[in-house]
Amino acid sequence: AATRTNIHDAQTPKECRYPPLTGIITEAHVRELERQNMVVIKDVLSVSELRGANQSARHLSAKMDTSNHQNDADIRQDHILSIRESDTLDHGDDMTHCIKLLRGIPYILNRLGY
Repeated sequence: AATRTNIHDAQTPKECRYPPLTGIITEAHVRELERQNMVVIKDVLSVSELRGANQSARHLSAKMDTSNHQNDADIRQDHILSIRESDTLDHGDDMTHCIKLLRGIPYILNRLGY
């Protein structure tokens, strides 16, 4: 993936490993993913973590330069906020936790034989 991204920040699944994720995704989840092409894992985040991540997203969104887009004026002007762990902006602990959870998924899936 590192050679296919223009950002050149892709890392191996092992480099993205996040130990708290180990107890969240189980082999049963992976088997369900294989059968259903989707799995929902409930209660991964606490209410306060979800609230904190939402607040961070709103804060980062408010700082976003909405004039910085590449579409012509007659094309949709969607505003997409891309957040990376390596950003220099302060994400807050809850958003950083969410980013690490998402980034760690490939490692767990590989480990569980997906």
